[in-house]
Amino acid sequence: MKSSNNDQFCSNVLNETCNSTSPMYFQPIWPPDAPSWYMPVRYILGSIHLLLSIWMAVCYFVKNGKNICWFSIPCIQSFCYKKKKGLLRRRFLYQITSKLNQTVCCGKISANKPHPKEYFQILLFSFDPLYRLLFLILSIAGVALNGYFYCGCMIYPFIKSSVLSSILRALRKSAYQLIIVLLLCFVCIYIYAVISFALLQNYFSEEKDEFCSTLFQCFVTVSRLGLLHTLGSGLEIRPSDAYEPNFTLVLYRTVYDIIFFVVVTTLGLNIVIAILVDRFSEMREEKEKIDNDNTNRCLVCSIKKDNFKRNGQNFEDHNTKEHNVWDYIHFMLYLDEIYKNDFNALEKYVSRQVAKDSIDFFPMLKAKSLPDYKNEE
Repeated sequence: MKSSNNDQFCSNVLNETCNSTSPMYFQPIWPPDAPSWYMPVRYILGSIHLLLSIWMAVCYFVKNGKNICWFSIPCIQSFCYKKKKGLLRRRFLYQITSKLNQTVCCGKISANKPHPKEYFQILLFSFDPLYRLLFLILSIAGVALNGYFYCGCMIYPFIKSSVLSSILRALRKSAYQLIIVLLLCFVCIYIYAVISFALLQNYFSEEKDEFCSTLFQCFVTVSRLGLLHTLGSGLEIRPSDAYEPNFTLVLYRTVYDIIFFVVVTTLGLNIVIAILVDRFSEMREEKEKIDNDNTNRCLVCSIKKDNFKRNGQNFEDHNTKEHNVWDYIHFMLYLDEIYKNDFNALEKYVSRQVAKDSIDFFPMLKAKSLPDYKNEE
């Protein structure tokens, strides 16, 4: 049945039958063969899916409408500020980028600290809004055109997964190291492509889909053979059966193939895995430390949970009533909303400390429920 569909497609589009000489290397089955009940079920379930997709998209944009950034300059400012902070951590890279910016743009890299509200803004062209729009488009296409489009909607259950978020965070934190390793692998493969193009062109057979007529073709072929398999097993030791066995040739090819296998296939892959494993272990230790602090220590005053228990006080009540961290956050947001001329002495002091990124206004090692507490650490 599939061959009849393929032949029908080729006859309708190419005016010929599908065979080994057909220019259509990919012969789509459109629409697929399906039982008679498929279409009614698809339209019924597809209509339900479309209604739920519309509801999901509407709820998201209504809920986050105030935070979505519609081509706003402050959002660009926030992005530039974060990138500037990242460059400042790598001072050498920051100096190079600043000099390039002065030469090309006649100025230094500058970005003011963004407004606190801008940290809650969502870029319109970020993943979450775009995927929900794409989800809706795929749902419409699945009902109107073909059921193949529903496969793109299967990612939705995972976009809020904490596991996936930690993986993406590890990739972002390790991006610089991974890029360096990938560039090194790229350079090594390019060197091998140059050697293959200059010395080993007769080892590549176009009948086996091994192209090396140009340097780019050599690079693509060496990448495919070397990364998916091994370069040594992909290319024959002798260019053809017309060549007699030669130990010197075997020796040269052994060195050539083993260096590629060790440097690119083995070391390159293992270095990438080691970087990610190290990052995951670092993030796990950081999370355990944060969870331990949140469970056993007050975030505001840094007094341990055991000290409250020894004095007959409830640690949870202290966290929710005396030193609720959200009260401090709300107070800082409140200071951001009112005019500076209306500040009283306390509000002015806290505002200055927040501007300096200082937490000196926090009651460190002080709590109303523990008036006689003394730090014993």
